[in-house]
Parts: sequence; structure tokens; C-alpha cells
Amino acid sequence: MAFSPNGQRLAIGSLNATYSTYAFPVNHSGGLVLWNVTCASVAVADHITTVTDPGTKGVVQAAFSSDGKMLAVADGNDTTYVWNVSGQAPAPVASFPDPARVDLAGVVFGPANTVFTADGDGNVYEWQIPAPGSAAAGPVATFPGRCGDSLDALALSPGGRMLAAACYNGNVDVWNISAHTSFTLTDPDRMGAVTVAFGGHDGSTLASGALNGQTYLWDLASRQLLGSLQAADVDQAVKMVVFNPAGTILLTADAHGYIYAWSVATRTLLDTITPADGEPVLTVAFSSSGATFGAGDYGGEAGIWYAGSLNQDAHR
Repeated sequence: MAFSPNGQRLAIGSLNATYSTYAFPVNHSGGLVLWNVTCASVAVADHITTVTDPGTKGVVQAAFSSDGKMLAVADGNDTTYVWNVSGQAPAPVASFPDPARVDLAGVVFGPANTVFTADGDGNVYEWQIPAPGSAAAGPVATFPGRCGDSLDALALSPGGRMLAAACYNGNVDVWNISAHTSFTLTDPDRMGAVTVAFGGHDGSTLASGALNGQTYLWDLASRQLLGSLQAADVDQAVKMVVFNPAGTILLTADAHGYIYAWSVATRTLLDTITPADGEPVLTVAFSSSGATFGAGDYGGEAGIWYAGSLNQDAHR
């Protein structure tokens, strides 16, 4: 899921995965729904529209542009679609097929009308959104994969200077976009890194979630590990990590179906949130103001919470 920059809309994508007799996931008719969340009570949201999934393979990730007018959707059919969502109905702007036709792992909007996509081979591509009436060209830059076996998540720092790619081999590759240089952070337990997020106004902190239930905090200036976060008796994969805009709170979501709120300064647990159906939580997002956050789970349920319900010590 993704909040629009003004916090008035929420995009929720679905893989609509079912399981066959042999327990292999099969995706059917995934899509993306836009919701209006400006109601007096955010518990009651208005369904605005549905963005049709051209490949019917499901949504891997969605991201709004900085002005909220465009929405990029990484699809299960190895293609990223960009929609103009500023009008009454979504209008297609461009499509970016993965050059290697590999499963997508993430999408983020960059500065100056660019989009970054990542695939399972670990490659990150930069694309330029074409002018109206023009066809999309190939990627304008490639950041080669260094993940070994697979890449699981992509994040862009505030200001758009750095990219971070979470790798299944436990590494996080951090790229300086303009210099086209990178360095690698490796967690001490060598567990797969499956989610990553930049924190703070300047993106000086990085959080990476691992398969063993640990979330690691890194100082990017020194490239040193600041510490790790893990709730008691939690050993399931961390599915998503996200900082609030102020960088004071970190939310981690896991396969047990819980969301944990942490104080970044003290690295202490502030609160535990349990969505109603208890399914693994797959996605978490803060609104741009930090006043609310949303979460979606494997059971197809999504909810919105007031961040003010979290321990107030984190807001000092």
C-alpha cells in the first residue's frame, strides 16, 4: 500500500494469490484500489476507483509521485505501469517491461520525473517518464545486481540521492545514484534481508528486516550497525519496515501477524498492534504527516490506525 503525498488517498494493491493442490501460489486478477481516507473517521473510507491490472498477475508494489498525480505499479507480469490518477479515471502514461523479463521486487519514484524498478536478479533500472504523446524508451541507467540469488525490496532516500536494495543473501546494497557508486551492508547473522527503509529527514539511517525476525539499524555515514530490534519470542520473517516522517518511530511487521512500534532513539518497543484477522502482515505505510498509518495482510484485509495511539514518548 501507499499513501498519496497529501495523505488524502490510499492505494492498496492485491496479488489475489490462491494455492493449488500442490501448494504453489497462483495469482489471479490482481488489481489496485484507490481509497479516499479524508473522512471524519478514517475507519470509513470511500472507494474512489480501481486501477485495472493489465497483466492480471497482481500488484507487487505501488508508489505515488511526489505531486501525487501519478501512480507507478510494479506488476506480477514483469512490467511496471505508470498511471495518471489526477483525473476522474486513471489514464495510462507509460509501461516499463523489465529488460530481463524477471519478476519485479519493487518500484519507487525518483526526482525529475524518473522511476526506479528492481527485479529478482538484483538489478535496478532508472526510467524516464515520457512526455505526453511519446513512447517510453529503455532504461536511462542500470545499477547492476550484487544480490547473489535474489533481490526482495527497494527503497529511495529522502531527496532521492541514494537507493537501497535488500538481498536474500543478507546484504543490503546502497547506491549513490549520481555517482553510480555503491557499498554493501551485511547483517551479522547472514540472514536474508527482505525489506528496507531509509529513516530521518536526511536518510542517514537505514533499517533492514530479516528472515529471522531481526530488524537491523545502520548509520550510513559510518556504515556501522547501530543495533538490532526483535520482539520477545519473535522468529518469523520481518515483512515490512517503515519510518514515520519525523524518523522517531519505526514500524516492523512480521509473518506472525503483528506490527511493532519502536522508538528509534532508544531502540525500545513502544507498542504492539494486532490486526483483527491475525494473518501475516505484508505491508505497512505512514501517511505523509505521520498522523496515521495503514497495514495490509495476507488475508486481504487492510486497516488504518491513528499514530497518536502509540506510546507518546516517541513524539518528544
